[in-house]
Amino acid sequence: MRLLNRFLVTYEALYSIAETLSAGEQLDESVDASSTTQTLALQTAQKMTVILERHLYSGDPAEQPLMNELRYILAALVDEMLLFQINWSGKNYWCDHLLEEKLFGTSIAGRMIFQRIKTLGKRHGDPSDKDQFASIYLMLLQLGFYGECRHQRERLTEYQVMLNRLRFQPGLPPLAFAQAYEHPLSGAYPQTLGAMSRWWRWVGVALAVYLVLALIIWVSAVQIFAGIYDEQITDAVNIELRITTDETEPAASEIDSTATLAQRRGDL
Repeated sequence: MRLLNRFLVTYEALYSIAETLSAGEQLDESVDASSTTQTLALQTAQKMTVILERHLYSGDPAEQPLMNELRYILAALVDEMLLFQINWSGKNYWCDHLLEEKLFGTSIAGRMIFQRIKTLGKRHGDPSDKDQFASIYLMLLQLGFYGECRHQRERLTEYQVMLNRLRFQPGLPPLAFAQAYEHPLSGAYPQTLGAMSRWWRWVGVALAVYLVLALIIWVSAVQIFAGIYDEQITDAVNIELRITTDETEPAASEIDSTATLAQRRGDL
């Protein structure tokens, strides 16, 4: 979008001069709105020429024709702006000393601009440049350039439709950043995230549920392991008792046998 950006920045600088002239204010120390008509017009033209050269310069020779076209478009717009859109003292002098004539040696922009619009679709080169120029020419018409169509608004509308079609022709993206429009907001009011307190409330509820479930699982597990442990302890005690009983019973039998033998000896 380098061409479009350059156009907008340069137009803003040029328009600020025209606006100052319309208000009858001093442009700067060297251009006083109270100067003679010719002096004021000449100084204004010089100042605008400097802006065009400064903003629309490119060190790349391949881009120079594009910069020249931008310069021509803006010169044509400045001429119409100073002749038809604002009221200032140098208007009559400017009519015979157009900025287009000063820079390009011609005074045919009123017709040439529309011829360039007609042939824009047949141009070769970078499709992005063609798309940007379609947008630039469309803005030119919207900013008040009428040229030979000043009293033929229907023709002007036809050119605007033509430029819109060029901007959306196959092979060129209709939007500079199409992905930004894939999820448009709807409704009369901007959609925003819920209040943070609501989010924290839901987080708190989820955390509480998690802790309760974890506690239930832990208690159940403890009870299961406790039951298994108790069974193992009981089995161990029973085994030990059986072993102790088995060891005690033989000793008792020996005592009984000894007592019986002693009794028999006594009887003898």
